[in-house]
Amino acid sequence: MNTKFRLKKLCAHYGKEYGYHREVQFDQDLYLRLMKHKAVYFRFEGIILKRKMISATDLNSFITFEEAYHQLMIELMDLQIHTIKNAIGNSEIENIYIDGGFTDNDVFMKLMSHHFQHYNVMSTHSPLGSALGAAMVISNKKIDETFLQQHYQMKVLQPLILNL
Repeated sequence: MNTKFRLKKLCAHYGKEYGYHREVQFDQDLYLRLMKHKAVYFRFEGIILKRKMISATDLNSFITFEEAYHQLMIELMDLQIHTIKNAIGNSEIENIYIDGGFTDNDVFMKLMSHHFQHYNVMSTHSPLGSALGAAMVISNKKIDETFLQQHYQMKVLQPLILNL
């Protein structure tokens, strides 16, 4: 089940139009409350990671769409952290680039900047990021440090300063 399908279920459950999630801004207090009682509420079929498996997604534990959406993003971030750390391994990578639809997701982007604060986390609104990355890998041409900033409106994300 993909993220779009989950979002449609969230919208239907809370009586919101599909697309409402794009308006949700990161809420630090809500995030801290959810992290204080961390649990798994969303079932991700087809993803095999070291994660508690539940039989079904539980939306009844959340009062608002925003609360459920933050939880969904927290659980997706847990999967993302695992995947990125496996991909980085022991390499000396300093930068993480994010492109595509999730760059417009305030909750996801703030969570990325928080969980990867020891890296330079950068985003762009380039729809060709994957193609650009592939071209950079196979090309023999050295790319100037300013290339991405000049041509792809790179934005460096600032880590969260959480009030604990």
